[in-house]
Amino acid sequence: NSPPEYLKMVDAKYVEKYGYSLWRAMEKELSGYAEKAAVFTFGMKIKPAETVAKLLESTMAGIGTDELGLSAAVVRYQRLLPE
Repeated sequence: NSPPEYLKMVDAKYVEKYGYSLWRAMEKELSGYAEKAAVFTFGMKIKPAETVAKLLESTMAGIGTDELGLSAAVVRYQRLLPE
């Protein structure tokens, strides 16, 4: 379990060496559920509020709202939501 500051340093070094971020590397190298899980986990460490916002948006995208997913996300990540 790496602290966010360490992951940010690793990401910066990765960009310096390869020219793109760890996020981009995960998107290029992984697919399907593995990609979603890796990107979400990395996002929760580096930018938790933005990651939760994307999750909430994804539950409301399209024709219908995923009510169970939206409710679960709000309950689970309520500590990150503004009061």
